[in-house]
Amino acid sequence: MSQLLKPEHVKSATLEIEKLYGHPGFALTLVHFIGNAEEGPVRLCGCTVLLRYIKKSWAKIPEREREALKGGIPGMILTMPQSLRRLLQEIVVLMATYDYEKGNWPQLVPDLVSKLTSSDANVVTGVLKILNVIFKHFRLEKKVDSVLIQLQDILKTFQEPLLKLFQMTLTQLEQHKNNEQAQLALMTTMKLLCKIFLSLSHVDLPEHFEDNLETYMTGFRYVITMKSSFSSITVNNDDDEKPSLLSSTQTVAFKICFLFMEKYEEEFEKYMKAMLPDIWNLIMSLKNEPQFDQLSVAGIDLLNSIARSVYYQVFSQQQTLADLCEKIVVPALMLTERDMHLFEDDPNAYVDRDVEGASNSSRRGSAMELVGGLRRNFESSVTQIFATYINNLLQEYKQDKSKWLSKEAAVYLLNALANQRKSKEGVVEVNPAVPIRQFYDTEIFPELNGTVDSQAILQASCINFVTQFRRHFTMDDYQKLFPIFLKFLKSNSEVVRSQSCLAITHFLTIKDTKNENGKKTFVMRFGRDHIKSLLKPLLGGLFDLFSKDNGENPYLMWAISQVLSVSKGDAAPYLEMSVKVIAGKLEKIYQHPNDGRFGHYLFESLAACINANIAATPPANRANVLDNYESFLFPVFHKILTEPDADTFAPFVFQLMSLLIETRGALGDAVPTYASRAGTLKPVYQQLLKNLTEVTMWYDQGNIPALTRLVQAYIEHDPKFVCSGDYLNRILGCFQAMVASPRNDFLGFYILQSLVLALPAEAMADKIPVVFKVIFTRLGNPKSKTLQLIKNLLLFVCYYISKVGPDVAAKVINSIQPDIFGMVLEKFWLTTITRVSGTLEHKAATCGTAMLLCQSQLMLSGNYQNFWKRLLETEIKLIENIEDEVTYDAADVTEVFVTNTSFTPLANAKKTQIDPFAHITAPSTFF
Repeated sequence: MSQLLKPEHVKSATLEIEKLYGHPGFALTLVHFIGNAEEGPVRLCGCTVLLRYIKKSWAKIPEREREALKGGIPGMILTMPQSLRRLLQEIVVLMATYDYEKGNWPQLVPDLVSKLTSSDANVVTGVLKILNVIFKHFRLEKKVDSVLIQLQDILKTFQEPLLKLFQMTLTQLEQHKNNEQAQLALMTTMKLLCKIFLSLSHVDLPEHFEDNLETYMTGFRYVITMKSSFSSITVNNDDDEKPSLLSSTQTVAFKICFLFMEKYEEEFEKYMKAMLPDIWNLIMSLKNEPQFDQLSVAGIDLLNSIARSVYYQVFSQQQTLADLCEKIVVPALMLTERDMHLFEDDPNAYVDRDVEGASNSSRRGSAMELVGGLRRNFESSVTQIFATYINNLLQEYKQDKSKWLSKEAAVYLLNALANQRKSKEGVVEVNPAVPIRQFYDTEIFPELNGTVDSQAILQASCINFVTQFRRHFTMDDYQKLFPIFLKFLKSNSEVVRSQSCLAITHFLTIKDTKNENGKKTFVMRFGRDHIKSLLKPLLGGLFDLFSKDNGENPYLMWAISQVLSVSKGDAAPYLEMSVKVIAGKLEKIYQHPNDGRFGHYLFESLAACINANIAATPPANRANVLDNYESFLFPVFHKILTEPDADTFAPFVFQLMSLLIETRGALGDAVPTYASRAGTLKPVYQQLLKNLTEVTMWYDQGNIPALTRLVQAYIEHDPKFVCSGDYLNRILGCFQAMVASPRNDFLGFYILQSLVLALPAEAMADKIPVVFKVIFTRLGNPKSKTLQLIKNLLLFVCYYISKVGPDVAAKVINSIQPDIFGMVLEKFWLTTITRVSGTLEHKAATCGTAMLLCQSQLMLSGNYQNFWKRLLETEIKLIENIEDEVTYDAADVTEVFVTNTSFTPLANAKKTQIDPFAHITAPSTFF
């Protein structure tokens, strides 16, 4: 450990320590070292190593050792020096993330709550910090029985201590309002208590909270009205642009009020009416400074919630509406000096605030939502008031061009006023009282048609305006705007370039619905045919910008992927250049990517290149195209999959490998079948299968869906190789691990489906009984018997029947337990098979049921003939509910807001499903 303190030895010491990862007792040895080492810095290193080890290898630590860690580390918080407590708290939170939320650490909360009686305020604060973090997940949970039971267990232990601590803190805040140190400690505690109350109230209002709502709401009101003369309370001394302790606590109080307005309106009514003047006064008093941004956003969101509720009449006075506009909305829409610094220093963050569907909130975004909320019940008055302000702001700009900030605010205010309904495709419905077309012609287009960078921020906002209202422009407008977007790709401002990229992307995703021959089809309004003549300057401009960009601009990468997706084979002349540039970028960033979205769109672009190249190449030469891609991409793929800590992009690599395998297998196939796909994989693929089926590869949840598909590709495209050696047993081990998890069991059934349908029946003959035993064991546990599991079992039986026939399938299933197939029919098939979803799945259920009815001697004259009539009724229901297909004419590369570790499917690398019943064109006719 001491070597970690010496810069020249850090790397070698770290490598030596990592060699011990996975050794039994290593984590407990670290805990012992931390508890007994004398030197503070060395103990700190020990905590850091333990934190890193648990983060990387928790699932690999033996269960007995994990239990010892969970039993010992929380208690250490009481005895360790303050310098170590923060890291120990992080370790507890990390372990809780892995085990507590899965129900594997029932004693955690009781153990932590017992420590709240400590006389050491630092211990109490530390415990509350841990509880706050582990309860946060409830803000994302749904109201289901399992979550309610977990909450009930927590509240049994914690509701009384929480109330007592809240009351005591509230009392002491008033008693010690002239004592700065006491105020600092008490406000820190109050902030944590408010956060915990918010988390525990999110799913449902606990009865104990409702019974004591007077006490809690009195405390929240006290926080909202609280003032302090101490700078340690009112100013963030570490960064005066960040919220102070007081304003961050008031923000939580506002969020609690917002939650109650949204979910517990009736219980909150009397408190809302009493608190509204205080809420109003606090919001109106806030300066337009960064430190109050979060508080202002929470306050405006709360006003918006009230405006949309049954209590909207509190804003009915004309003067109130005017005050809201003048003192809250317009100031919130005006750019601040900090915004302009953000425009220059962090362009991606600046653009993120305007991106459709983004979760990050801002004063401007909340103010625009408030305008919509006020319009709901005061359409005429609000439109009239805000129209006046829009005209005033525009007039200021016309009289003095240096006041471009006024026009920029007017653009956003009109956006809010005109937006009647919004979707993924921008503004769908427009307020008829707002002259959008006139505003575009007189205020927006002239700015866009001007000199690049004449007013970069204003031009960026105008590009964003046309992006938001893209559905309301004509084809003539589109033809004029696209060259303008290309022009702005040469701007010196990255924000302007990014907004142009976003505009290109979104204009290429506008879809219109058509019904042709009873099928619903979505076609691109401005698509492949329209950009064909623009393709050279469009891709040239985007890749010229890409080659000069040293960072990771997700909007540029998204635009490239969308253009390649939409243009398809038309992009063939530019694909060699595209792939080289994109792969070169991947080589540079794969070890330390900074933006998960950029990586996602980069792989979307590579997938689009593969698809376009195949589409543009004569069938006889397509295998050579795939050879070239494999030789070009596999070196960097190998680095991503083998180098330490370089696996961020592994799920995308697995998907591209699957695409390459599947595309090669489908060459020349009109209708894909398991027989036509079977072949021999290249050695470069075969050599990877052992590693791909290592259990450690499946620990990362982000890998599992992509690995599942890749393993399916191996099974379907080289069944002979899969049956060799020990590969089949290794793959079944992966299936068994997945089917044990309610989160992943459906993926396990995907692998099982491929095994049964692609491999020779004899290869699976001795494996199938074991497979069914694993499934029935899970079904025998009432806590793990889910609807998803039952539907997947029934579909699997349908596939198995199609392979071996209904009576053989029944015989194999009954070998697990006498007459268990009859139980499957009665308890599951007759009640659940009609609930399967998906076109191919529905067809499989219909055909499988038909085969049972008509081809099974056991059903016609044997043990199960008493089910025949009811099964017939089930088949009729299936036939009557066959789904219509919906088709798309281009890949829709969805915008993502995910972390690098989450699984994101590639829209351009979708798996082509094989229909096991492809020989049956109409299930009803087959029956």
